Amino acid sequence: MKKIILINSHMYSGSEALYFSLNSHPLIQGCKRAGKLSGYTSNLDLFNTASKKHKSKLKKSFYLDEVSFNHLLSTKIDYTKLIVINFLRRPKETLESIVHFKKVNPVFALRHYQYRMNRMYQVLKKSNKCTFVTFESLDDESMEAIQNFIGLDRKVKLSKEMLSSFKSGFKKDTIPKEVIRTAEERYEQYHFLFKDHSPESFNSRN
Repeated sequence: MKKIILINSHMYSGSEALYFSLNSHPLIQGCKRAGKLSGYTSNLDLFNTASKKHKSKLKKSFYLDEVSFNHLLSTKIDYTKLIVINFLRRPKETLESIVHFKKVNPVFALRHYQYRMNRMYQVLKKSNKCTFVTFESLDDESMEAIQNFIGLDRKVKLSKEMLSSFKSGFKKDTIPKEVIRTAEERYEQYHFLFKDHSPESFNSRN
């Protein structure tokens, strides 16, 4: 069974830039469907993903998917079948985007952000092969580190146009300062934990 690369992230993280960059590689087959959310709540979900048609017939190929919500990813599935990349973005732009586009209270946005970081850390502890990268550190050098981490012998080209579109996304000062402060504290806490459990090649990049 081909392994699955899973980008484990949160809403409005900009992880799509990483997804589409990886998906452009000839050995990686993306599984996202427009308007559809993937879920991995049992090992059957892993089997279903690994049974889909792939653009490459080579055994060393990979499937690629993305999860952004706790209820769509269980910590009880077989993580030996997964290569996990936890993808994290600093809170201000994240919370602003959630509140603006989802039309929700800032407290809900904060709760989602905190829950996702906690689940990402739980997954990191369960996984045999897991690392993390931040939106702010995503560049050619970190893409090379990801390429080496996955075990690809061909360069992964970063989609800089898509990355730029997220950098110039929605930004306004509409989140209460106490919410931002709480989110920043949680971010720093989990950032330290992720970094401590990640390969050395990523520690200088995040």
